Amino acid sequence: MDDTQGKKIQSKVNAICDDLYSKGVKPTTRTVLKMVNELNSTSSILKYIQNWKELVAEKEQRLFDELGFSSEFTQSFMKEVSRFRLQIEQHAKEQESEARNMKDIAISELDKLEKRLQEKLLHIEKQDKELEQLRAEQEIQAKSYEVKLEKEAIATETKVNELREQLGRACEENTRVTNENRTLHTELAKAELKVEGNQDYILEIKAKNCEYADINKELQRERVELSIKVARLEEKVDGNEKLIASLQ
Repeated sequence: MDDTQGKKIQSKVNAICDDLYSKGVKPTTRTVLKMVNELNSTSSILKYIQNWKELVAEKEQRLFDELGFSSEFTQSFMKEVSRFRLQIEQHAKEQESEARNMKDIAISELDKLEKRLQEKLLHIEKQDKELEQLRAEQEIQAKSYEVKLEKEAIATETKVNELREQLGRACEENTRVTNENRTLHTELAKAELKVEGNQDYILEIKAKNCEYADINKELQRERVELSIKVARLEEKVDGNEKLIASLQ
């Protein structure tokens, strides 16, 4: 057995013997051995009890020498001192146990708080990553939408130019037909004056005149439709240009 273990056993034996002594019970090897689990024989416990007796005797002798009390009073006084010291030690042990319990509770609560904090930090980190990903996706979508709008604007502008060209050609055709119609009216009038008896020729001219009148009406209708389409496309182009400007 090493010296440290022997000191612990001696301290434990001293406390047991002091408690018995303060209660008026004589410490015996069997009584003390039952309370000391580290030892298993009366011979092994005997030296510790003997050391305690020598220590008590030394204290009693010193008290007797210093104060001049009788041995009976000294023994009674020592018993009270031992009892009082045991009470103090017991109170100290209780306070120490309570302090340890409070420490364990505080450590446990601190661990719980640290875990909750770690969970919160992980949750915040996850949200930050998700937000960053959403921002990146939104930026990609915005660029894609902007490119799409630019392409659509180009296509719309091309379509508008084509419709404008068609409208110009339709207007030219309408002008040509109108001029031809006027020419036909003039020719018809001349023909009516020159050939009043030639009904077949007159009917032919009138038929052509009606045909050109129908063509003129159709061209007028197409011109109106093209004008409406051009106006709508111009509005759409203007809206797309404003949307592209806002996205940029």
